[in-house]
Amino acid sequence: MDGLSQEVKPYLATPRHIREALLKELPDALLFTHCHEDHYDATFVSEYLQMAAGPILGPADIPFCSQMKQKIGEICVTPIPSRHVGKYDQIGHVSFVLEGSQCVWFMGDASPLQWGKQTELPKPDVLVAPYAYGVGNGWNVVKGLGAKKLVLLHLPARNADPFGLWDAIESSLDQKGDVELYIPDMNETVNI
Repeated sequence: MDGLSQEVKPYLATPRHIREALLKELPDALLFTHCHEDHYDATFVSEYLQMAAGPILGPADIPFCSQMKQKIGEICVTPIPSRHVGKYDQIGHVSFVLEGSQCVWFMGDASPLQWGKQTELPKPDVLVAPYAYGVGNGWNVVKGLGAKKLVLLHLPARNADPFGLWDAIESSLDQKGDVELYIPDMNETVNI
């Protein structure tokens, strides 16, 4: 999920050894939330397609992507149309609900503002979302969804944070209550 990316400062590219490993032992599926280079690498997808691998899910503006609900192994994957946060709200974007032994909702760069008035939303055990879900209205969405664990993504390295995102997240940590919060290091693989 959004794990194949090019470098877009301050975010790093997917390391070469991970790309090579994914081409040696192909994943069951590729899921992309949107076509920004820090989430999607068209060159890798071309190589992947030449090997006749599994499905690719994502928005319609990414070639070869399906937006259909699919069963992949024991996991049911449902693409959810969503809106990118901020000034990119016109770009095609989907988030993914994965249901197996747990329900995981992977947001990509989905804006938390779009969910406030909707009533038929998934109830994830784990919400994997951008930093905007760790503060303010985003945090209200997390509480409303009833997530037990929040994995915050898309934070730059702590020593390369021109927007003060780490400070904003850390200043609100005391409000997290019963939700387990995890912030992985850049390029860390998170096992859920």
